[in-house]
Amino acid sequence: MAKHQSKLVLNPSRDIPLDRLELSQSNVRRIKAGVSIEALAADIARRGLLHGLNVRPILDETGEETGRYEIPAGGRRYRALALLVKRKLLAKDAPIPCVVRAANDDILAEDDSYAENAMREALHPLDQFRAMQAMVDKGDDVEAIAAHHFVTPAVVRQRLKLAGVSPKLHDAYADDEISLEQLMAFTIFHLPMVNPVFAAKAVATIDHVSRGRGGINMVMGWYKEEMGMFGLAPHKQEDRYAYATEWLDIVRRLWSEEEPFDYKGEFFDLKNLVSAPKPIQASPPLVSAATSADGIAFASRHADVTFARSDDRERLKAHGITLRETAAAAGNPDVGMASLALVVCRETEEEARRHHQLLRDNADLVAARRLAMSSGIPVDKIPEEKQDAALRDIAMSAGSDALIGTPEQIADKIAGFHDAGVDALFLGFHDYLEEMPFFAEKVLPLLEQRGLRQHSGRSPPA
Repeated sequence: MAKHQSKLVLNPSRDIPLDRLELSQSNVRRIKAGVSIEALAADIARRGLLHGLNVRPILDETGEETGRYEIPAGGRRYRALALLVKRKLLAKDAPIPCVVRAANDDILAEDDSYAENAMREALHPLDQFRAMQAMVDKGDDVEAIAAHHFVTPAVVRQRLKLAGVSPKLHDAYADDEISLEQLMAFTIFHLPMVNPVFAAKAVATIDHVSRGRGGINMVMGWYKEEMGMFGLAPHKQEDRYAYATEWLDIVRRLWSEEEPFDYKGEFFDLKNLVSAPKPIQASPPLVSAATSADGIAFASRHADVTFARSDDRERLKAHGITLRETAAAAGNPDVGMASLALVVCRETEEEARRHHQLLRDNADLVAARRLAMSSGIPVDKIPEEKQDAALRDIAMSAGSDALIGTPEQIADKIAGFHDAGVDALFLGFHDYLEEMPFFAEKVLPLLEQRGLRQHSGRSPPA
């Protein structure tokens, strides 16, 4: 007669007073990442514990249980509970649900701790969208969802925009055949070179073809050589954003108004304007650089995402504060900020700096001079003994930052951008085919561990 296979017996669970619990030295988590203890405490105060703690009895010298328990898995939840006690929101002996494993269990405490942290899987952005959409449908507003889940309202709105995307694209996104960035594509328009009527109609068409993914990256047009090819000259500094305001006003009216209208301003005199169909999105998202005072004022009023770059992190942080204060006063508090950096990443800092120096030594100074002159930089006024270094600086990063070092150092520097208020970072590499796979393999996991990037579910390219 065949023997019955014994059934699996799970570890027992019970409530244990909080003041009889303590952190275990076997907990493998040492580096802060993800939601802060303060945020986790706020979440527990709102909804209670979603997961109990994994504990083991502490034994005395004779091997007897002392009545106290160590926590190899659940240390962050314990710290959050302790913070609630400190704030007098929780009793110090409050009963805490715990799964209790034997002190001498065959499975090591470090094993449990590692499994607790390594076997988690971040929620896919598409599942985030579905959850957020369900919360909105049941009466929650965007600001409440953002506050409860420790993200900005802009992140919630970005996820909710996936509602306008074709179900076929949802499926492709879920299967990692396309990325979130591909789902949300922007068209770059140099405003003086593109008639606003054409732009409104083109983006409306793009929005329909892409099922609600259209957007505009607005460039004010200040490269003399480029504009000269179109028989144009850059506007005066004081006129650029006045022109852009009229241009955008026309586009937005074409997106929203059903009846034909005339438009007469300082820069445009247009008759009988009409555009159909309207975009799927009520207002496709807008990106605009924001460096000058006029640029900040324009982006604060009109942009969903702004662009700024600087190799001075404190200056970038101050810029972000000014931008968001100005945007909040203009009724646009959720504006995001993006920046740009060159990456030179190698296994050792010495290798990275040697390669960066090789690139700098072989910089195309003729191209750098042309870029500087077309950008309005008075190269000829730079002292001759400093021109070579200045042109090499322009060739290497053109005012943006150069991130040079090991994967850990690069992750630290990207974290510095995040601390400065940057929401998105455009990265450049010297050799994309060689360097991007290394970056994906070595740096992206470090950013994910720190909660600065969400895992895409994809493997780095071979």
